[in-house]
Amino acid sequence: MIFRRDHRSQKGQCFVLMPYATKTLDDGQVIDWDEHYKQVLEPAISAAEMTPRRADFIFGVQPLIDRVWQGIQEAEVIVAEITGLSPNVMYEIGLAHVIGKRLLLLTTDMSALPVDLARYVAVEYSREGIGLLKLSRDLEANLRAARTAPLQEAMIIPLVGGEVEAVPAVVEFVAETYVTVHAANNRMGFLHPAYVSHTRVIKDMRKHFRLGQSLNGAFIVDVDGESQYSLIANQESPWPKILADYPEETTFIGIVEAYKENIGAFVSLAHGVNGLVPRSQLPAVSLKRGDQVEATVQRIDQAERQVSLRLERIVSQVEVDGDWAEYKAGTEYTGTITRLVQDRGFALIKLPPGRVGLLNVNRMSMEFREMFTSGQVKTGDKVNVEIVDANAARGRIILKTT
Repeated sequence: MIFRRDHRSQKGQCFVLMPYATKTLDDGQVIDWDEHYKQVLEPAISAAEMTPRRADFIFGVQPLIDRVWQGIQEAEVIVAEITGLSPNVMYEIGLAHVIGKRLLLLTTDMSALPVDLARYVAVEYSREGIGLLKLSRDLEANLRAARTAPLQEAMIIPLVGGEVEAVPAVVEFVAETYVTVHAANNRMGFLHPAYVSHTRVIKDMRKHFRLGQSLNGAFIVDVDGESQYSLIANQESPWPKILADYPEETTFIGIVEAYKENIGAFVSLAHGVNGLVPRSQLPAVSLKRGDQVEATVQRIDQAERQVSLRLERIVSQVEVDGDWAEYKAGTEYTGTITRLVQDRGFALIKLPPGRVGLLNVNRMSMEFREMFTSGQVKTGDKVNVEIVDANAARGRIILKTT
């Protein structure tokens, strides 16, 4: 079959992936999985105020795999019983993974947990003594927690019916957590932080958008059936490839893309994603843009668009050019505008003999700021500036207008 997204998530639905009937495991255990579902899993899911579902309870004439796919799509949370590592269950987990479903694993042997599933929450239990009672309580608690966790589901997979509509729009209102847009077809909509970028989380929309700003995006229908405006609807998410190519404890060599004194070093990983080596893990020597390092992936948080790294060693460092000695705080220049970025509030200014400095909107004079925001200044224009800070190690010059 062709797996198309044709069902939306239903709040409160808990779909269970598990073997059926009575099975004998490789270690000799004989388990009646139907009784396990009825006596343990079903009551625990109901106690968590969710509706338990299993594919054999989705009635219809369609094949079992079609009913499984429907159940996966409609689930708010999926519980997968992986004891015995049933091939069918593992395949179904893969389907759930593709659309980023919240997934809770159950197993009697944590040591048998496949490496690819290590990032998911797993509940280990015993079938002896009070082990099943404890499983019931643990399952209920973890289901309640899973429902409050940040949503990681792939919301921008188009549903059948052409529900992605590309259309330009203009920003009409900006708040911290959302932007209101007015589209060219006279349609209104909301742009939320999750639909701005695949590679970073936008904490404050006011820092990235302004009234009257033109946007090129699309209206989409998310998994809850709500219409949203998105800037990434037609972009491929890098996270499935990152998760596949760089599982935890993967060591790689990357380039330092940026270094922030109080945060750490951002190192290029792949597919446009950078990982962070925290400042507390860095050596006394400062890293700078262009340095080459060896690092290990410690944790990937797709919901927060974050990759945590551990520095293994510095492979090489770029040399600091001698002309940096000319650039000192307080020195004034007549520079040339090389780039204007109104929507992010900055301009790049080329200083003689050749270095480029950053002029942020909050360091512009009132007169220049008005010209900047209204589009009266152009690339190639001259501007008088003063160096606020020059950091050779970080390759950064901060300017203000004079």
